[in-house]
Order: sequence, then structure tokens, then C-alpha cells
Amino acid sequence: MRNRSSLVIIIPLLIVCFAAGVLSVLVKPTAPEDLPTSTPLSSLSQFPTPTRASRVTIIIFGIDEMDRESSGTLLTTWLITFGSKSETIELTGLAYNTLLPDGQTLREAFSLFEPPDFGASLISSLSSFSDYPIQGFIVLDRIGFAALIDYLGGFTLGDQSYDGSRALVALSLLETSPHESLKLQAQILQAMIAAAPALGRTPEITPLTTLIPDHAFTSPAAAQLATMAIPLLPIDAEGVEIRIWPG
Repeated sequence: MRNRSSLVIIIPLLIVCFAAGVLSVLVKPTAPEDLPTSTPLSSLSQFPTPTRASRVTIIIFGIDEMDRESSGTLLTTWLITFGSKSETIELTGLAYNTLLPDGQTLREAFSLFEPPDFGASLISSLSSFSDYPIQGFIVLDRIGFAALIDYLGGFTLGDQSYDGSRALVALSLLETSPHESLKLQAQILQAMIAAAPALGRTPEITPLTTLIPDHAFTSPAAAQLATMAIPLLPIDAEGVEIRIWPG
């Protein structure tokens, strides 16, 4: 079973840096008790021990749902690049039809729970979109994403207010227009980041613990990622830069 208590430590980072509309997460294997203690890539040497000595990148994957029978459909991908608290946090959104170096789209290449390499080639391909080493990934599903929005009290775009459910409806209308969906995700993310500082450095995250492990998990182990995430809190909205690939 995953370490429930350590995973919730990084949820605040998910909320603020989480590539927002970038909903969803990966599918999980057959049953929760069969899951590896950290993540699908735990047996690979893909990620070094996380360090705060330099800027690093963490990937956010979003799919339609966590389904025990299939690997799910990738909806979007965001890269979070950060270093010290005084440095800019960069969020880069990649649409699901973004081409990788091998000519596949992100959606076609997404197979983190499937052989032969359980996602290692995808992680390697994504390194071409970042100038800094990729040190892990975070995954959430729609239920998890909606819960994060509700946890923040919703958000406002223009004169419209949104809770988690309404945000999912708005995003679902653009699922066949990946770049337009990415633009809306960026707007949602901006609104979430604006609301996140109110959580403070030590937010009460008990309401989010129910998301684990069915709607959120990480690679490498959450406790390792937390060592990088915690020093960033509380997030300074002015220090976050959001962009869409290609810029």
C-alpha cells in the first residue's frame, strides 16, 4: 500500500503548482494492495534522490479516470520547474497531441503501467521539453482535481464562479480541442494559484486524504518529493509563470 501520510504532504504543492485544469491521473494496476510502495517507476533508476540544490522539473499527468481495467486516456500534461523559494516557478502545459521526438503524440506514448518499460521512455522523451532534470511525476484523476478546486473554495473567471464539478464540465466541452483546453487550464490554474496563498505554510489537508491512493500518487515516493515541495510554501502568486507549449 502507498504511504498515505507522506503523500498528503505534497498535496499543497499539487494545489498551487499543480497544472490545474490538468486534471486527472493515471490508471492504477489491478488492485490497491498490489500497487508498489512508491510508484510504477520505483524499480527504475530514472529519478535520482530529489534535491533542492538546483532547479528541477516534476511532471503532472492527467487522464480521464483511474480505471482498473484500462490504462486510461491522457488528457493533458504539465511540467513544473522550480528551485529555491526566491526563484520563479514555471508551469508549462503540453496538449495531449503534442509530438514527442519519436513522432508519437503524448497520448499515444502514455503507458506508465504497461510493459516493456512502464513509462520510462515517455519520461525520457519529456526531458526534451525541460532544460532541467526531471525528478518525478504526480498523477491525479478528475475526481481528485475537482476535490482540489472545492478544497480551495472554487474560483472565479470573469463574472462566473466555478466549483470542481462545474470546472470539469467546462473542460469536458474542450476535450476534442486540445490547445483550447490547455488555454482554459492555464486560466483555471492562474485562479487556483491566486487563491492558494490563503492556505498558508501549513494548510489543513485532512479533507484531501480521501484522495489517496485512488485518485493521487507520485513517483518517486511522496516523502521524497515533499522535501522539495514544502520549502516553496506558501506560494507567491507573483513568482509563478504559466506558459503553453509551443509558447
